[in-house]
Amino acid sequence: MRRLMRPALWLLLVAAITLPAVADKAKDLYAKGQDAEARQQFETAYGFYKQAYDLRPKDLRYRSAFERIRFEAAATIVHNGQKLREEGKLDDAVAEFQKALAIDPSLFIARQELNRTVKMINDQRNPPPQAAGPPAGLERRVHDAAGPVELAPISNTPITVKMLATKSDVVYRTIGQLAGVNVLFDPDYTARVINVDLNGVTLDEALEIQFPINAA
Repeated sequence: MRRLMRPALWLLLVAAITLPAVADKAKDLYAKGQDAEARQQFETAYGFYKQAYDLRPKDLRYRSAFERIRFEAAATIVHNGQKLREEGKLDDAVAEFQKALAIDPSLFIARQELNRTVKMINDQRNPPPQAAGPPAGLERRVHDAAGPVELAPISNTPITVKMLATKSDVVYRTIGQLAGVNVLFDPDYTARVINVDLNGVTLDEALEIQFPINAA
């Protein structure tokens, strides 16, 4: 009987040591995630929150933080992909959009931008036949002489956002990230908890919408 009890006692002792260690590590990761989120480093914050959640998946605090930040992290990565595409780094942009989808598969804009970039790569590899026209340099000079240069809009990419029970300042910053702009707030601005469900709207339309306040 004593021989049977000894392994059981060892298992209990190991469990008693392991559980607090796991809890302390998860707590430390969660604190690092909070710090990164406060600095608006959403992708880094997501990584820390996910590690804490993986260690303690039944802890609602870690689960809610992980689920809350995943959209903002994915949106940040989508914006990075858009910048890479503008720089002509199409393969790198594809990798970013795929990473965003791995974090939040429901993010419509990530799928849309991925498909758009893949099409651009395919078009470059298999360009359609073009009719003969004036030399590119001549066409450019004629275009420049036609009148003053007009500034292009910041982004014409439709914005799709769905966020429930989220502070309004976080919502507006997220919309700004998707459009490639920084959103600044008046010091007297008071954030409220709101619900957002946008599908394919422009930046101007998104910023003008009066979002319903969450009554909870």
